[in-house]
Amino acid sequence: MFAIKTVQTKSLWVRIGTAILKLVIMTALALGISTLLFLPLQGIFSLSNQLEGFENAWMLSWFWTIPLVASIMTVFILRKWIDRMPISSAGWDFRDWHRELPEGMLWGVILISVGFILLLLGQQIGILNIQWDTNQILSWCFLFLVAAWFEEVLFRGYIQTMLSEHLGAKAGLYISAILFGLVHIPNENFTIVGGLNIILAGLLLGVVYLRTRRLWAVTGLHFAWNYFQGVVYGFGVSGIATYKVIDIELLGHPLLTGGEFGFEGSVLSVLILAAFIWWQRKWLQEPGSFQVEQDEIVQEEENLKHEMES
Repeated sequence: MFAIKTVQTKSLWVRIGTAILKLVIMTALALGISTLLFLPLQGIFSLSNQLEGFENAWMLSWFWTIPLVASIMTVFILRKWIDRMPISSAGWDFRDWHRELPEGMLWGVILISVGFILLLLGQQIGILNIQWDTNQILSWCFLFLVAAWFEEVLFRGYIQTMLSEHLGAKAGLYISAILFGLVHIPNENFTIVGGLNIILAGLLLGVVYLRTRRLWAVTGLHFAWNYFQGVVYGFGVSGIATYKVIDIELLGHPLLTGGEFGFEGSVLSVLILAAFIWWQRKWLQEPGSFQVEQDEIVQEEENLKHEMES
């Protein structure tokens, strides 16, 4: 379906073992670098600031820059010295970023807005109050942008790319989406439907990443979905409570509204995400739209790899 030629010619079990080993190395390296970066700043990021949570979004925003920087460093090290591939192969290609980032944000806004409007028209939610706090709005904007970038650097930029190279594009897409869902299980108010939606969100982002092969559209989409879901429309965001411009009341059944987990806990979200994935999937299957471009990218990556080895 989404053909990416693997750069490995070894047996399947060797490739699976290699992929698992690289995931373990990635996790250990990211945690190690995060710890080293955090130690000099632990006085600033006190335990109370972390546990008080979301009353101080600016503090949390700066706190999340540590794993973001660690993830970027981790991917750079792994691609350059372990995978022996150019960093551009992990989505760090700055071509068209000024177009793809806002395009992704637009799709994120549209998708979550469709859900909000349908629930409002169906009287499943009600608007209690509208408020405006510029400081809260900006701080949460920065927080969600940093968090989205961090997750996309790891899950799409490295994990999906690496798994696709070893196991094929389908396996890379599905496995990275499942891992994306699994890491959200510890979130508060987690539900089965919420977990399914996060896996679908991982598939959606993975498909967009396959189409663009760059991080900008997926980061924009991820950021805008979360930001508008929580800060603008007043839902929880994967179980997390945020500042709300629109304070809503959940009137309908949690399976429709998503309950305390947020709109991602709604079956309506399942339908919206599935429809977008299907649309993107059909676009990718059009003759000449993806296959030829991807073959060229793979060939370029293989040429660069041979040059680096020589």
